[in-house]
Amino acid sequence: MPWTAAAATLLAAVLGGFGGRDRGGWFGDLESPEWVPGHAGLAVAWALRLAASGVAGWWILDERGWGLTAGLWVAQLAMACATPALFFGARRLSTAFTWICLEWAAVGLAAAAAWVFIPPAGWLFVGVLALVTWFGAGAFFIWQLNEPSRGPV
Repeated sequence: MPWTAAAATLLAAVLGGFGGRDRGGWFGDLESPEWVPGHAGLAVAWALRLAASGVAGWWILDERGWGLTAGLWVAQLAMACATPALFFGARRLSTAFTWICLEWAAVGLAAAAAWVFIPPAGWLFVGVLALVTWFGAGAFFIWQLNEPSRGPV
């Protein structure tokens, strides 16, 4: 059953990578804070986020099987898969920021659930939570620097 975690994580990586392609160099033309790396740097950070989540999912499925904790793991993984498509594919900065906030909550719930039974998986989710916080902060500032008059969409 843990191989399911590897397959799901790989699927999320492929789908998110496809949806997150920066067509025409759009991202490079946006104003952004100095601490936000380019598209390639974000792709590496996103891959690390998925890798940590995948290992946590492996432990969850190996130790607990399918249940609430595994369901929360799947939910946050599915949300991670959609984030690049909203930001880079749809180019909806405010919507992507809102989605990242929801993703953050999903990761937090997965972390709390994993922590009870499998503390190392919980620690991995803490790292994921840190990355998602960083992604969210970057998305917020990019949105504010580039679309301040549009407000939430």
